Amino acid sequence: MAIQIRRGTDAEWESNKSNIVAGEPAVAMDTERMFIGTGSGTYMEVANIDVLADAFDSSASYVIGDFVSYHGKVYKFTSTHSGAWNTSDVEEVVLADVLDALGDDVYTKAETDAMLALKADASDVLSALALKADKSDTYTKTEVNTALALKADKSDTYTKTQVDTALNLKSDKDDTYTKAEGEAFEQESNEKLDSMERQIETVFNNTPYGLFGVRWNKATNLMTRIYGSEGITTDTSDFGHFGSRNPNYDNPFDTIYPWSDCFVADFDLTKYRSGNYSLRECVSAIYGDPDFTYEPSVDKFVGGYRPEFWYAVRHDANGNIEFLVSQVEREGFKHHKPNAIGVGEAVLVDTNKVSAGSGVPLTNVAVSTIHTYANNNGFTLTDINDLSAEIVLYLVEYANMNSQQALGNGCSDCYIQNETDVIANVSTVGGVSVFDVTDSALNNLIQIGTQLDFGTSVGAITYKAVVKSFEKSGDVFTITLDRELTSLANGMYLSVHGYSACEFDLTEASVGSASGYIGLNGKANAFYRGVNLYANRYRYILGIYRHTGDNHIWICPDGVDADDYNALNTSVHEDTGVALPTLGAAAWQTVGGNANMIENIAFLITGTSSGSSSSPVGDQQYVPLPTTDNTILLFGGASHRGWFCGLFADSWAYSASSSDWRYGASPVLKTSL
Repeated sequence: MAIQIRRGTDAEWESNKSNIVAGEPAVAMDTERMFIGTGSGTYMEVANIDVLADAFDSSASYVIGDFVSYHGKVYKFTSTHSGAWNTSDVEEVVLADVLDALGDDVYTKAETDAMLALKADASDVLSALALKADKSDTYTKTEVNTALALKADKSDTYTKTQVDTALNLKSDKDDTYTKAEGEAFEQESNEKLDSMERQIETVFNNTPYGLFGVRWNKATNLMTRIYGSEGITTDTSDFGHFGSRNPNYDNPFDTIYPWSDCFVADFDLTKYRSGNYSLRECVSAIYGDPDFTYEPSVDKFVGGYRPEFWYAVRHDANGNIEFLVSQVEREGFKHHKPNAIGVGEAVLVDTNKVSAGSGVPLTNVAVSTIHTYANNNGFTLTDINDLSAEIVLYLVEYANMNSQQALGNGCSDCYIQNETDVIANVSTVGGVSVFDVTDSALNNLIQIGTQLDFGTSVGAITYKAVVKSFEKSGDVFTITLDRELTSLANGMYLSVHGYSACEFDLTEASVGSASGYIGLNGKANAFYRGVNLYANRYRYILGIYRHTGDNHIWICPDGVDADDYNALNTSVHEDTGVALPTLGAAAWQTVGGNANMIENIAFLITGTSSGSSSSPVGDQQYVPLPTTDNTILLFGGASHRGWFCGLFADSWAYSASSSDWRYGASPVLKTSL
C-alpha cells in the first residue's frame, strides 16, 4: 500500500506551519523541500532537511557553463541569466556523474584536509605548506585558502594538479632550503651586492676594486703607493709601537682588509688536527680576551692569523717592481689561503713535538728535525709562499724596503759568548736555578726574556733557559732562570744567544696584534702584526732551494706541497732561472738595487753589486761558491749579525741537516678546510 506524505506549495507551508504536528513529515512540491513538525506552539518551527544548500543568488549574473546548487540539486547554466530562478536557463547536473568523470584527478575537501592535517595552530599549517618560520603565528582560513589557490566559489573538489602545485610536493627534499641555508644565501647575496656596488664605485673613480700596492724603483728604500694605497701617508712612525706603547698610534690599514683581519690568537690544535673545522673556527681566544695567553702546549698554538687574499710581485713597463695585494681573485695573482704563523720560533712541548708561543726556542737541533717535530704535532713550518705573502703585506703597508728602519732591528745585538762569562754561586731557589755572573759587557743584554745557553766550553750548548728575573750590583748579575737546570754547575760558560718572546716580559707582549717593538732596539723582538718575523735566529724556509754548480734558485711549483720535502728534488721542483751572483769566494752581499726577483715570490735575490746598510734594502745575504752542494734558505738573520738582519736577509750556506744555536724555524697552521 502506498503511503503519501502531506503536500503543498512552499508558500502554503510558510503560512500554515502550525498545521504540522510533532513528528509529521511534509513536503513542498514546487521546491522539493521537506519539513518535520516540532509541535511546539501555534507557530511551530520545523527542521529544514536540505540535500544540498542553495548557492543561487537572484541578484547575481551567470554565464553559460556556470554551476550552481538550487533546492538540493546542481545545475549548469545553458544560457546567460540574471534575476529570478528560471529552469529554462539551466540543465540539471548529477554530482556523482561529475565526480565519476573526474576519477582520480580530484581530492575531496575531506581528503585534502586529512592529507594536510590542517589545524588552527600555525605549526601544523607551516608543516603542511612548508611555509617559512618568519610568518605570523596563525593563519585564517582565508589565508590558507589563498595559499592553496582555492577557487572563489569554494567548490567541493580540488584537482590533484592544484594541490600538488600549491604544496610543491616532491618525492625528495632537494628543492627545499633550510632556514640556515636561506639566511646564508641572503647574506651571500647581500655581500655580492655590496661588492658589485663597490666595484662600480671604483670603476667611476678609475681605481681597480680592492687592489692595493707599492712600486719600488730599486734606488731608494722608500716606495711609491699605488692603486688603493695612493694617498695614504708614507710617514709610518705612528703605524706601530717603537720602544714603548705609542700614545699616537694611528694605522689606516687597520680598517682595510686583509690587514683588518690579521690578529694574534690561541688556536685549538685538537680541533685543527681533526680536519673538521676551518682555521678561523680553531681560534679559542684572541689577544685581549681574558683567557688569552702566550703559553703553548701540545694542544695549543699561539700565532698570527692571516686571512684569505691574493698577491702579486711583478715588473712594470719601466722595470720597477710592484708588490700588490688584492681583496678579490685576479688573473696572475697568487692565492693566499688563511694561515697562522707562530708568534715566535718553534718551542718544544713534548719529547718530539713543537708548538708556537712563549718559551725557549728549539735550537742546536737539525732544522729538518724541527720540521719533523712540527709534523708530529699536526702542522708544518713556514714555506716560501707563506713568507712571500707576509712580506707583501708588510711592504704595501709600510712602503719601505728597509724593514729594520720601519719595524726595528729585532733581536740583532743580543749576543755574547766569551771566556770571561763563567757562572758562580749556583743554587736552586723555589724550584728554579739561580746563579751569579760577573761581566761588564752584559749590560743591556741581561733582561727578562733573554735566552741563555750553558756549557763546559765557550759557546757550547748543554743547557738552555730564559731569564725570569735578575738583580745587578756593580758588574755582578744575580740571575733567576725560568726553570731548574739540575746539572748546572759553577765554572760553566754562559752565552747570550738572543731573546725569547713574551713568556715573562708581558710589557713586550703588549705589542699584541700590532707591529714594532717594546724594549731596547736591537735587544727586543721586532713584530709585524703580532709575529716575530726576523732576527734573533735564522728561520728555515720550506719550498725554496739553491742548486749546486750554477747557484740557481729552485722553488716548489703550484700543486706540490712544500711540506713533503727537506731538500731539493730536481724531478719535482722547478728551476726559476734566477741565480745568486757568482763571486770569487763565498761572501756576504748587501742587497742592492740590482737585486733579482722571481715572479710572485717576494723574497729578493741579491745581485752582483751591493747596497749600503740603510739603502735601498739594508739586509745582507750570504752567497756560497757554486761548487757548494745543494742548500736551503735560512731567513731573517741572527742576533750576532747586527744590522745584517731583516726581511731580505738570509744565508744560503747550509743544508737541512744543519744545526746550531743560530738556526730555528717558525711553525705554521694552514687552513684545514
